[in-house]
Amino acid sequence: MTAFDTAWSIVKAPFHGTSSDKLEEIMREGLKPTPGQYFQGPRKRLFFSRKPSEAIIFARQRAEKNKSNPILIHFPDEEDLEHPKPIGELAHNYPFTVQTIPPERLSIFEGPNLPRGNPYTGNPKAVADYHLWDKQLDAWEREMDKMRDWLEGNL
Repeated sequence: MTAFDTAWSIVKAPFHGTSSDKLEEIMREGLKPTPGQYFQGPRKRLFFSRKPSEAIIFARQRAEKNKSNPILIHFPDEEDLEHPKPIGELAHNYPFTVQTIPPERLSIFEGPNLPRGNPYTGNPKAVADYHLWDKQLDAWEREMDKMRDWLEGNL
C-alpha cells in the first residue's frame, strides 16, 4: 500500500463517537451495532460520520451522560457500510454498518477529560471547569477536522 493509499483510507474512513467507560469492552469485543431507538426500528446498527467533529458531538453527549471522557474511534471503510433511507420526520441521515468492527481495526483518539464537578449546582469552580472543558472540546474538534482536511489536501 502506498502512502497515498494509506492517507486516502484515513480520509474516507468513518468516525464513531463514544465515551471512555465503554472503551474496555470495545477493545475486547469490537465496536458492535446496538439496538436502535424507537425511530430506528428493531435492526441493530453502528452509526458513524465521515466528519470527526460530528462524531465528537455524540462522544460529548455520551461522556456527559456516563460521567466519563469523550472518545473518537476511527475505523477502515472496508466494512459493510450503508446509508439509511429517511422515513418521516424522526429519521436521520447518518450512515451505519450492521457489522462488528474488530478491535484490531480501530484507532482510538481520546478527548479532554470531563471535569469532575457538577456545573449545574452553581459552584463557581465547577462552572469554570466545565467552560474550560467546552473550549478544549471545541479545540479537539477543530484539530481532528484539520487532520482530515490535511490528509485530503485541503490545507
